[in-house]
Amino acid sequence: MADDIKVPLLPESVNDAVVSKWHVGDGDHVAEGDIIAELETDKIVLEVPAPQSGVIASLAKEVGDRVEADDVLCSLQALSEHVSQPSGDMDHKQHVVSADVNQQQDEQSASSDIISDDQSSSSGIISDEQSASSDAISVDLGQDDAATALDQIRLHRSSASMSPSDRRKHYRQDEAGGRNDANDENVAMSGEALQPSSVSAPSTTDSEVERPVAQTDQEGANASTSHRQQRAVPMTRLRQTIAQRLMESQHTTASLTTFNELDMTKVMELRKRYQEDFSKKYGVKLGFMSFFTKACCRALQAFPEVNASIVGTDVVYHDYCDIGIAVSTEKGLVVPIIRDADQLEMDEIEFEISDYAQRAKSNKLSLDDLTGGTFSITNGGVFGSMLSTPILNPPQSAILGMHNIVKRAVVVDNAIQVRPMMFLALTYDHRLIDGSQAVQFLVLIKELLEDPDRLLLQI
Repeated sequence: MADDIKVPLLPESVNDAVVSKWHVGDGDHVAEGDIIAELETDKIVLEVPAPQSGVIASLAKEVGDRVEADDVLCSLQALSEHVSQPSGDMDHKQHVVSADVNQQQDEQSASSDIISDDQSSSSGIISDEQSASSDAISVDLGQDDAATALDQIRLHRSSASMSPSDRRKHYRQDEAGGRNDANDENVAMSGEALQPSSVSAPSTTDSEVERPVAQTDQEGANASTSHRQQRAVPMTRLRQTIAQRLMESQHTTASLTTFNELDMTKVMELRKRYQEDFSKKYGVKLGFMSFFTKACCRALQAFPEVNASIVGTDVVYHDYCDIGIAVSTEKGLVVPIIRDADQLEMDEIEFEISDYAQRAKSNKLSLDDLTGGTFSITNGGVFGSMLSTPILNPPQSAILGMHNIVKRAVVVDNAIQVRPMMFLALTYDHRLIDGSQAVQFLVLIKELLEDPDRLLLQI
């Protein structure tokens, strides 16, 4: 009897999910705790583990299906039920294997009746060799190997048998009109490589099922001559949510961006001087983000409107600093929240950032990790961005954009010097924050980071 594996309880405010990936197929063996499927919600990816060891009897849902809590995903048959357990003794198991081989011999003998006598004689010799081989198998096989040997004999008897992965590959080829694109065999999604499992995942990204795109006759002719191809890939649930929220942000806020430049000399010198001691004492590296987080908290306390939100016709002021740190993953951008960042020390901030980054890349973030936030920081500089205008994350009223550090010639004390410079960008909701407040806010961040001793002295 197979047990149903159901959709787990979904996070609060999440009504449904989408089956984004299957790690298993029909007939696959799984161990307790192995990830068998991934469910994508609006914000996070939920992994469904196997509750016990067994064999996947059947899949009830396909990739792309919408599911709700307690919906049946698949059925799992226990190993004790899947493996044949005859009530007889070892002689009975040997008889089962030998009988199957004899059945194969009878089929071969029946086929050989329509062939010449010489061929029939030759078939008899082959049959004798197979009989001797089956006797050796029935003597040497242990109790646990008998069923396996039987499966192997049956497999060799039919060259048309295909494994689940072969069937899936064959199905995809038929669906795409028989095309077998080499790229289809090498596509990988972010989550699967980071989740160790004893079962083999499909060779293509299950959530990225290719759909053929209609072409005109002329386009088809051009494609056939130049081997040009195009494909339509459904947007992931997370990407759809990101797109929707970005459009809402643009349509519901009066966004404006102000810029400044930052001399990173002193921060870089301080970080270099104490990096080794910091790492030894706290077990985490000292990065730039903790400096920026502390500076933003100081500036948010000095300019509370930047830390506020518009709710209806009210302005909600927050007397705490929950800082969202944008983290890029292969599935999209997520913004986990550092709670009460203004109360944390540098090492605590660095640890939380490191922990969030690791969990984001392995789909381990919870909905609570991504909920809330009064202000956000995004660092496009890690990808080489020189300048950008970040988009607000409502209901937050401002977001700080960091960029890459480039050595440039600047004037310092009436002399031209080469300094490591970074452009800063502050996007803010002009409905709540005046331009003068936004500019002064960004200038204060610049002053604190160009003279980091002020962060320590609280001046």
